[in-house]
Amino acid sequence: MSTPRKPLSSRVPWSRLASELGINVRTMGLPAATQCPFCQGVVQVCRDPLLEGQWFYCPSCRRQGDMIELAAAVWERWLVNQDTRFLVDLLDDLVADYGVWEQERQLSGGLFWQHDVKDGMEESISGSRREQQARPTINTYMFANARAISRIATLVDRAAVVDDFDRKADQLRQLTMDQLWNAESQFFEVRHPERGFANVREEIGYIPWNFHLPEPGRGYEMAWSQLMDPEGFHAPAGITTAERRHPCLLYT
Repeated sequence: MSTPRKPLSSRVPWSRLASELGINVRTMGLPAATQCPFCQGVVQVCRDPLLEGQWFYCPSCRRQGDMIELAAAVWERWLVNQDTRFLVDLLDDLVADYGVWEQERQLSGGLFWQHDVKDGMEESISGSRREQQARPTINTYMFANARAISRIATLVDRAAVVDDFDRKADQLRQLTMDQLWNAESQFFEVRHPERGFANVREEIGYIPWNFHLPEPGRGYEMAWSQLMDPEGFHAPAGITTAERRHPCLLYT
């Protein structure tokens, strides 16, 4: 039985972090009706708001267990502003946060599980609010976070942390490619604990490329043939959340 998740704000100094970025954590300079970007969207759940220095203080969505690629966003922000003190000061908090995800969401085989509603997909074809599904989203984000933590630790010569998170990233990358790639559909898919693959191509199957997870030259590129296929994701108003040929897709 897992223990209740503490808000991320209890482990990461959000108020100080926001202050250094010039963000008003009370109003965020946005209308009161604006929704938290952590709880919306499919591809960029939190990465863009943090990189752009926009509002990202929302412990409520973390209390619900939403997945965010926080360490990866912090690292990529450093690549732009080179604020090393700001970066390395968060290292121990990022390591601790990763550990909480391992305790609460890591399956015995090494992959991470998540409900579709917790990674921005709401009620999806592959989804469930009860089953512990191994999804391309959370596993890609955890891979990206592990890789980022290793790189941050390199800056301060934390060799043990570097080795540990390099291993975590390598292992999760391989598991994602081995177990979430459906060779029959040639797509990264959700895997159910009992039924296996969800057998539906969904937009989230492209998320691994957002962090360069798939190894090039091994056939994973075939997934992109679905993007502009009218029976795949290509629709008059833009790409759909699931392939249009699937009978459970409600709107095309």
